[in-house]
Amino acid sequence: MNQPAPNTPAFNWDNGYNGVVKAAALDPSAAYSIWGPVSWDPNGGRVGYTQQWNFNIQRELPGNMVVDVGYIGTKSTALQANELRKMNQMPTKALQLGDTLGQWINNDASIPAAAKALGARYPYGNQGDWLPLWQTLTPYPTVIYWSDLYSWNSPLGFSDYQALEIQINKRLSKGLQFLSNYTFSKNLGNISSAFGDTWGMNYGRPMDYYNLSLDKSVLEFDQTHVVKIGASYELPVGRNRAFGSKMPMLLDSLIGGWTLQYIGNYTSGTPIGFGATGTPNSNFATNRPIVNNPGGGSLLSSSFTTSNFDMTDLSNARPDKSYIDTSKIVDPASIDRYLRGNAARLISQLRNFPTYSEDTALQKNFVPHEGIRFQIRAEALNLFNRHRFAGINTDPASPLFGQISGVSDDRRQVQFGVRADF
Repeated sequence: MNQPAPNTPAFNWDNGYNGVVKAAALDPSAAYSIWGPVSWDPNGGRVGYTQQWNFNIQRELPGNMVVDVGYIGTKSTALQANELRKMNQMPTKALQLGDTLGQWINNDASIPAAAKALGARYPYGNQGDWLPLWQTLTPYPTVIYWSDLYSWNSPLGFSDYQALEIQINKRLSKGLQFLSNYTFSKNLGNISSAFGDTWGMNYGRPMDYYNLSLDKSVLEFDQTHVVKIGASYELPVGRNRAFGSKMPMLLDSLIGGWTLQYIGNYTSGTPIGFGATGTPNSNFATNRPIVNNPGGGSLLSSSFTTSNFDMTDLSNARPDKSYIDTSKIVDPASIDRYLRGNAARLISQLRNFPTYSEDTALQKNFVPHEGIRFQIRAEALNLFNRHRFAGINTDPASPLFGQISGVSDDRRQVQFGVRADF
């Protein structure tokens, strides 16, 4: 029986047994037919897992209050992160060749000696297919330059969440009840989603496949401080209340029996990440800026003040609109276009603006007859009409780098409602 061609299955459902399969070999004719080969990760059978632990202390306080202080930790290991296993990424040390990396070659003899010293080799025998020099420096040079070697089921992702949580709650007494909590936390990881790059959440990974620690940073949804408060207070005015307990029923229907409700949300801003000019003549997925902050000072611009911000002119770069100290964050291409940055994927010390929001409601219930209840409500969402600056330019190559270009569309909303239950 004739031996089947390389990569042909030994058994086909329609044709049956095809014979002993010949081992696969480098095939020059496949240079332009290989599109996105996929490699199964050697640790692909490893199952990811999550560890959780917590410790809480509760204490009852006077006034029907309870305080709860706790610590919580969650650590996820071996999460699927196919994007991080970029096996065919050119080694970073090859960038020393500079523009030579873009040279086109069609045989082994045309490879410069400096590239050969770094391991460059022409992968297609003497066929003469033209390819950029940088392809010959990749671990698998047979994968053509406009394609890539993808990975499947790579357990390289992780996340780590640590938090201090404080709750103070009050049971209803004297018309007042509330729930409140404060969280002080940090959330680290190297992927944004364990569901892959379907929505672009893991785009641009890794910075350097040979140094995956560069992809560890705080995560997009990390918020250092979070305060949430929900309260309800029955105003002490009206029949059977502290003030006006014997007022006429008609007057009570107007000014008595009202309840005030409040929900407050106060959160720190999320961390900021920066782009940078891509590295040419290579297959590096992304680049990041150089952060030059040896003294460890603030990365915020000292000239920025929210009170003097002028929204009428957003198209021109002005010091009073610069939120970031741009002298400390530099695009590597402005120094050397083959230079790689040192910035973390997201920078904890530099964050978007915090969010403050208060929602209130004033309501009253009427019970004109047994089994019937009417309720009237007045609600104000974002009571103080708070806004926060947004649209921070994070491209170091842009003339508007560090500038604020907009404000959030959080408007105060007032609404009224009437409800009948019967």
